[in-house]
Order: sequence, then C-alpha cells, then structure tokens
Amino acid sequence: MNQRAPRQQDRGSSLLEVMATMAVMAFGIVSLAMTVSHTAGATRKNLRLTHGQMVAERVLEELTVMGCATPVATDPNPCFDLVNRDRTSRHFWVSAEGDMAETTIVGPTDPNGRTDRQYYHVAIDVDPPFEGAELGDPQVTRPLALGSVGRVVNVRVTVSWLEPTQNTMQTAILQTRVSPGRVSQ
Repeated sequence: MNQRAPRQQDRGSSLLEVMATMAVMAFGIVSLAMTVSHTAGATRKNLRLTHGQMVAERVLEELTVMGCATPVATDPNPCFDLVNRDRTSRHFWVSAEGDMAETTIVGPTDPNGRTDRQYYHVAIDVDPPFEGAELGDPQVTRPLALGSVGRVVNVRVTVSWLEPTQNTMQTAILQTRVSPGRVSQ
C-alpha cells in the first residue's frame, strides 16, 4: 500500500499572489482601453480627412464639368468662366454619415445648431493669372493637341478644417488642368 506523506500546509493563493495577478490584469485592461481610445480617435481623424477629400472632389468635379469656355477663339483671356472663380471660397458642413450641406455661414458653429457636423472651408485657385512667375510643369502655355496653344488653366481646390482634438488646421488639396471644350467663332 502506497501512503502519501501528509502535507505540511494545504494552502490556496496568498494575498501577494492575488495582488500581483490583479496588477497584471489591471495593466492589461488599461492598455486595451488606451488602444481602443487611440484607435477610435484615429478613425474619427481619418473620417474627417475622407470628408475633406470628398468636399474637394465635389468642388473640383463641378469646376471640371463647367469646362473651359472661351467666347471667341482669339480671346487673350482663356477660360474666363473658370478664371472668374479664382480666389473664391465656399463653405460646407459634413455629418458623420457623409451628408454634405453648403452654406454661406462661416464659423465653428453649425448654422442649424447640429453638433454632429464638421465645418470645411474651400478655397479655389485658378491659374493663370499666376501669382508668381511660374508656369507649371509642363507649362500651361505649351502647344496642345490640334495645334491650339496655351489655353489651359490649372484649377486647385484647397479644403481646410480644424482638427478638434489637436486644435490644428488640416488640409486636403486636389488640382487638375482644364482646356477649352468649346470655342465660339
């Protein structure tokens, strides 16, 4: 018959072991909470960036669809319809769901009192006329298809917004070049 020697102590976990286990678990839970919080903040920031790009795409598409009309083929001011929008600005409010509303009201407060929308300021720059001596690369005055020369404009849309958690301005910029689609004789 095999007999075991009686144990000196039948014991469970000591208070020190329980406290160490709780400390490790608390550290893990706090780390997980911080990771979730950081991820949620990064997701909100990316959402605002995506909305800023959507606003820029919308405005740039409107300008591109408008085209580059010149009233007369010999007009020295190509694309007058786009050039007239140089140095203009527009204002948009976008909800978390992506609902976009353009408004003339500027400021940090939604004109309809909604708190779930972000304000975006849009600045439009059409060159020429260039603010400096640059002509771009390739130059906007280069020969184009079918022998037309220099009837190209550079259209740049800059969207900016305040990043609430960092209190810094963020920007999304899109640009394209537009040449005349129609010319009156």
